[in-house]
Amino acid sequence: MKLRGVLLVCLCVLLFCILADAAKNRNRRTRGRRNKKSSRPKASWSCDKKEKYAHSTTYGQGPGEEAEDWMQGMPTLYCFVVYMLICLSPASWSCDKKEKYVHTTTAKDLEKKLKIGCKKGQVLTSISLVGHNGSCKGLTPDLFVQMNKCYWERDCTFNYNTTAANYMLKLFEGDSSVCVVKQPDTFTFSYECTHKKAPLFELFTTDGEMNATVKGGIIRSHSYHPWLYKRKDKPKALTLFRPIPHKKYKHFVFTIRSLNLVSGDSLKIRTGSKGEETKVTLNDTDAVALNESKTHVITDVKDDVVIVSLHTSSNTNGSEGFVLCFRWMRWKPKYKNKVAIACQKQLLPKKCKPKKG
Repeated sequence: MKLRGVLLVCLCVLLFCILADAAKNRNRRTRGRRNKKSSRPKASWSCDKKEKYAHSTTYGQGPGEEAEDWMQGMPTLYCFVVYMLICLSPASWSCDKKEKYVHTTTAKDLEKKLKIGCKKGQVLTSISLVGHNGSCKGLTPDLFVQMNKCYWERDCTFNYNTTAANYMLKLFEGDSSVCVVKQPDTFTFSYECTHKKAPLFELFTTDGEMNATVKGGIIRSHSYHPWLYKRKDKPKALTLFRPIPHKKYKHFVFTIRSLNLVSGDSLKIRTGSKGEETKVTLNDTDAVALNESKTHVITDVKDDVVIVSLHTSSNTNGSEGFVLCFRWMRWKPKYKNKVAIACQKQLLPKKCKPKKG
């Protein structure tokens, strides 16, 4: 009913614009016919009480005519502004007091186009858009595709059509036999922006040997994450050297931001000049636990070198891949498993601020 009311107001505003414009044109035609009757308008003047032999007159239009012409377009201008504010206002959202990085919006507001973005030099990542209907959580196929296309862009826009059959075929939580035939009525979303100075590496690349001496950065499996990576392309290893002075950067700390590998593939973190000592091996069985941003610390870095590599087992398409943050730190951090220590100051979560459409 609310949407019908808004549409009715929009139609009324547009009708007023049309009538105002028609009245303006009619006034112009009437004034034009009057001017044709007399080829030369009669001059008018006034007299001064003291200077009884002096006449005063004006040049051009008579008083009030210029203001009248200027005011002709005002009704159309006013109704156009009202139409823009009411009918073309962007989507609005609200915020939860406990979840300060989670935005909440309705399906009707999302239909007005939802735009998210980062500052210059930053790109979007860790995007989460979830539709809700009771105990069901999921996404329509169209919104799922739009969400994945937003990754690694500076900004993007979500378009949602409430009149279409938007069933939650991509289900995150709930009974599949019940939820797949439901349409979301509310949405929650959150996202992060990469720091503009954070180095960004990827393992599926056509570059040669990848070596870097940096204090921290972001590593992704492939440039089009979270779309499925192609295992036939064969990923390369990234060699990270300990920065100088070595005493200041004793520990190698990394946080898994997302991980989704196909059975048989594994992500390995090794140390040593030839990567002969394996410290951490992650595979598809670790995906559920690690999606909560688990942090690892390697204290005994051999030969001041850490090698990050992705091992694939066949030539078929893979999965979404991974994103992780890393930092060299002087002190061993005190942390809980769910605290993204290495991602701090490199991935910047967008804090929710209420917005009205």
